[in-house]
Formats: sequence, C-alpha cells, structure tokens
Amino acid sequence: MKKLIFVILMGLWPVFAFSQTASIQIKSEPEISVYLDGEFKGVTSEKYEGLILKNVPAGQRKLKFVNAKFASQEETITIQSGQVLLYKVKPFVPKISISQEGETDEGNINLKVGKILIQSLPTEITISIPDLEINFTKTQDKWRASDIPVGNYEFVFKMKSTVIRQKIAIPESKETKIMVDMYEGAITVDGMAINNSQPVPSSAPQEKIDYRAGKLTYNGFTYKTVVIGNQEWTVENFRTTKYNDGASISNITDDNTWKTTTTGAYCAYDNIESNVATYGYLYNWYAVNTGKLAPKTGGWRVPTDADWTKLTEFVGGKENAGTKLKAKSGWNENGGGTDEYGFSAFPGGSRNFYNGSFYNFGFSGHWWSSSEEGKTYAWKRHTAHNDTEVSRSNYDRRSGFSVRLVRDL
Repeated sequence: MKKLIFVILMGLWPVFAFSQTASIQIKSEPEISVYLDGEFKGVTSEKYEGLILKNVPAGQRKLKFVNAKFASQEETITIQSGQVLLYKVKPFVPKISISQEGETDEGNINLKVGKILIQSLPTEITISIPDLEINFTKTQDKWRASDIPVGNYEFVFKMKSTVIRQKIAIPESKETKIMVDMYEGAITVDGMAINNSQPVPSSAPQEKIDYRAGKLTYNGFTYKTVVIGNQEWTVENFRTTKYNDGASISNITDDNTWKTTTTGAYCAYDNIESNVATYGYLYNWYAVNTGKLAPKTGGWRVPTDADWTKLTEFVGGKENAGTKLKAKSGWNENGGGTDEYGFSAFPGGSRNFYNGSFYNFGFSGHWWSSSEEGKTYAWKRHTAHNDTEVSRSNYDRRSGFSVRLVRDL
C-alpha cells in the first residue's frame, strides 16, 4: 500500500513543480505606460515607484515604455526562470531637431586633457567639481572621468553631513589617482597625502554648499534652486495657480471674501499681476495645508517649522539670518541684504486676515511653514528691510504670505 501511495504522489509531482516564470520590477517616474511583448501591462505609479510585472515567461522579452510627451523607449531583455529583474527606465527626453547654416573653419587647436580615478571611504559619496559642472553620486569602488581639461580645480566631497573641499591639479595625458577618506578627512593624490585635516560638518556656516545651477520646472514655471547645507530651496517666491492634481487654486481679489475664506486661495499683491514676476504670489495657509502646492515627485514640500529653523541655524543663527538671506536688490531703503547663500529673499509683503488689505510691500517678506499652531494659527518666518533677523511667529491662517519649497538631499 505504501508503495502504491508513493507512486501516486510521484505521478502528481509535476502539478506542484515551480513555475517557469519570472518577475520584473519596473522603476520609473509615474504615468508611464508599459508594454511587454506588444501587450499593454499598466501605468507606472508613485506608490510602487514604477510597476511590478509578475508571471513573465522566461527568455527573451521586449519592453516598451510610452510617455505621451516624448519618443517611446524600447529594449529587448533576457530574463531567467525564477528571476526578479530590476529594470530602471531611462529619463524621457524631448525630440530635438537641430539644423545649422553657414561655413565652418576648422582650426588645429588641441585641448590638453587628463583623467581622474577616485576611490573613497565610504564607497558612496557625492563628488562635485563646480568649475566643470560635475555633480555625481559615487556608489561603487572606482569612479573615473576622462578628458578633463588640464587645470587646478576645487573638488567637493560630501558624505551625509560631512563636506571636504580640496584644490587638485589635473595634469596632461595621465590618470590622476585620488583617495578620499571621509572619516579621517584625509586625501591622497597619486599616493601623496595632501590633506590631513578633520572633516567639517556641513552645518558649519563657513562650509556652505552653493550650486546655483539647480532648477525646478513645475506648473509652467522654472524656479532656480540653491543648495544650503543638506537642503535644496527654491530661490524665487512661489507662483503656481494650480495644485499638483491640476485643480485651480481660487484667486481672490475681494477684501471681504479673502478675510472670510477658509479654503485654499492666492492673490497678487494689490491684485497687480506685474508684481508677481519678482515677488511671486501670496497664499493663505489653507492652500498650504492641502498638501498639494508642491510637485508630487522629487521630494519637494512647503517647509515645516523645523525646516526653517534648520536653515537659519545653518547660516549662523536667526539673529543675522535676515542679512545673509535677503536679496541685494528689490527692497525699499536698500534692505541691507548680502545674499551670501543665494537664497534671495524678496519683500513680497502680506495680506491681512482681518480686513483683507495689503501691507508692507517692498519693506518685509513673510513665508509660511506647513506647521500649524492650535486651531487657527500656523508658523511663519519674516524679515524686514531694517532688520538683520529672521523672526518666527504664529499667525492667523487666513493671512496671505509668500511660499518657498524645500527638499532634503
């Protein structure tokens, strides 16, 4: 009887054998249509940071990714049975049409170049060479860059809150080998130690990181951005008229309607649209509290009260933060701003919550945080033309203040 049962079970074994299929984890920005072997499989979402494809037959498969605004991407891959393949979709780029006219006179100038090889402890650090517009996160043992123009460049090495800066010469026709020890603050170039100082926390005011080339394009406008410490801030005051789901924000011009509104709203100062180009719009806190002012992706947000505190502490404390963060122009009576960090704070004024009137345009700047205080107030920051400080206070949510965005790095 036992033998018979064994035979029967053996006969059933193929039913329980492992499936000859695999899975693919598509990692991509949201709203990308995914096709497998010509069959539509779904649309990538922010929740999954892409899309999961299960029960994919092993072997050679054809993937296609479609974004309505750009040319589609296609690639043939090979996947093995039982494999979970992580596939990262390349960023979509617009179709570019290029044409030229005229004559070309080709000279015989030979650019002198060299190469760089960088190793580090830990393996993952950020490498920046501002003069060459290089900003790269190193994730493996060796990082190489070829055809570097001969010269003496400042290198910026960053690990979390630690930053090391060092001038390094790149000679012609050789590979310069650089070893960076972020823990010890030591750098060797071609085996010779050139820096044995202790690493400096990026929270130290003198070690600010200021890459002015950053930008954020959102809802039809491109904002410049600046990196201060381990935060990236938009430079201009916000000027979106829509939420990140496409819904319009109410533009309220009437004073009485403004003071009684408890839903999201915005306005130009004095309802004059020409003020927006330099000073942005004013928003009540109800618009901030929707959580839909900032883009859905990229980590951007309206700063919390803690975000503002982190900024002012980084630049040396709130007592002198006003001077250091204010733009050098755009303020009445000069304003006294040095704009040391590229933040370019502008005096957009504000709108009263109690009567809907406007005040202090050109004399003071006020910026919301997303942090509430009690049932009717929220925290904000402000500075004035004659003030060195960035002050913190809570205000009625019906008030109209400027907005900036921030994200962590």
